[in-house]
Amino acid sequence: MSNVQDQHVEKTMATVIEMMGRLDAVIKQENDALKKMDRNKFLNLQMEKLTLAKNYEKEAQKLLALRGNIRKADKAVTGELKTAHTNFVESADENLKILLNKRKAVQR
Repeated sequence: MSNVQDQHVEKTMATVIEMMGRLDAVIKQENDALKKMDRNKFLNLQMEKLTLAKNYEKEAQKLLALRGNIRKADKAVTGELKTAHTNFVESADENLKILLNKRKAVQR
């Protein structure tokens, strides 16, 4: 990539990748706390998760504004973004399943 906007999209992609990785790590910790029924750890993670989610949303909006340049981005960065997204979605899906199972257990 040669022009400034193309470089900007790669920098924004890298930031989104970092944010997804950090949010994914917190969700995995939350999943672990839920599995172990560690209420304190679960509750302590909520503020961090909220802050990361807000920051991720801001960066994702920036990337969305640059979406026309994403296909011009370095394929390695694009691949990292796809991998980070897949990992994030898998952790979020697991989180939802655990929460639904806990809800069902409480309703019994």
